[in-house]
Amino acid sequence: MKMAYVEWEDASDLDDTPWTTHDDFIYEPVMVSQIGYVLYDGPEGLVLTSSYIADGTVGCRTQIPRGMIRNITIIDDND
Repeated sequence: MKMAYVEWEDASDLDDTPWTTHDDFIYEPVMVSQIGYVLYDGPEGLVLTSSYIADGTVGCRTQIPRGMIRNITIIDDND
């Protein structure tokens, strides 16, 4: 199973109250860096897990849409 370092831009809420004014807005990306085992690598995105057991059981999974991914570095390729 491949292990990868993935840098991706997350979506985010901008407000913590129900109403706000829209003055002087500056777009600031929320960048995430994550290391995980690649469970799926397809045209629509990646699915990573932080851990797995030899019987095929995996830990919590993260699904990252392809459009949010900024960089992928393969750390280990045990396929």
